[in-house]
Amino acid sequence: MRPVVSVIMPAYNHERYVAQAIESVLSQTFSDFEFIIINDGSTDTTGEIIKRYTDPRIVYHWQRNAGSDAAINRALELAKGSYVSIINSDDVYHEKRLEVLFTTATAESRAFLITDIELIDAESKPVTDPEHWWVRWYEGLKEAYRGSDSPLKALLVGNYTISTSNFFFEASLPLRIGSFRSRRYTLDYDFAFRALRYNAGSFRFLIDAKLLFYRLHGKNAILENPLLANIETFYLLKNSIKSLFGDEIHPPVDHLNKIRRNITKVRDRSW
Repeated sequence: MRPVVSVIMPAYNHERYVAQAIESVLSQTFSDFEFIIINDGSTDTTGEIIKRYTDPRIVYHWQRNAGSDAAINRALELAKGSYVSIINSDDVYHEKRLEVLFTTATAESRAFLITDIELIDAESKPVTDPEHWWVRWYEGLKEAYRGSDSPLKALLVGNYTISTSNFFFEASLPLRIGSFRSRRYTLDYDFAFRALRYNAGSFRFLIDAKLLFYRLHGKNAILENPLLANIETFYLLKNSIKSLFGDEIHPPVDHLNKIRRNITKVRDRSW
């Protein structure tokens, strides 16, 4: 029997978090899935920790370090499910995540879904301070989404999908829009743009269902190099707007200007 869902985990040097990530998948209330874990050449004990798990749903592969995009794309080639759900090796699923997403996808004929997110820290404690910079930023993105008449337009204000860990989609979607591209900081943003451009009507944001615990710690890609992250985001938006939207809408140049100011600010601080 082919599994209904293929859960994909790209894993790299997350020995501190990978066990919790794996266990959050294995403890799902929805059980009809395969769990493909791609060890992207970890140099710590991540691989040894993964191998401790003997659940027959786990499919484990090691590859030379090639980046998250390559790990996800390899897993997609191996996937047998009708739907794909991604989790990064430092994040955590709510126990009902797959159940809710699969039920919604099938009941509403949705091809791409995300949920609300709860932020956790390196110790797995919830970050609830409304003044925390990430919480304020994310709440602002959700507010923009609620106030927009289009999920595609709202995406121009910022990446409210947050992470590939938040992605649940039909397995055929990458065949229609292309695989994950080699981007260090905008891997998720780029895919979301293409998916919504392809068919925004099949997208669903469960904005009031916190079904993903997103971990913020010192080694997140978004914190790794703020200057490069802002530059990559700027050029993704700038170079993609015309091909993505044509003459349909006038993009909010305020957001591009804000990113440009962030680049200048971070650059000046670094120098």
